[in-house]
Amino acid sequence: HAVGQGCPDLFVGFRRRNILVEVKDGSLPPSRRGLRDEQVAWHGMWRGRVHIAETLDDVPRILRELDE
Repeated sequence: HAVGQGCPDLFVGFRRRNILVEVKDGSLPPSRRGLRDEQVAWHGMWRGRVHIAETLDDVPRILRELDE
């Protein structure tokens, strides 16, 4: 998160793949979990995928999506 300028919060290495993850606070109302303008811009220019996690339960879903 310290990189800033819309860059995702986490870069994760898993099974020889790099995964970018934006972390949102799942305890906030959905209207407060959206991407900020700088995040939308960053995600738009990135040619790969960026996953969004709101809870720890999202992690297995993200890892399953790697096989898609």
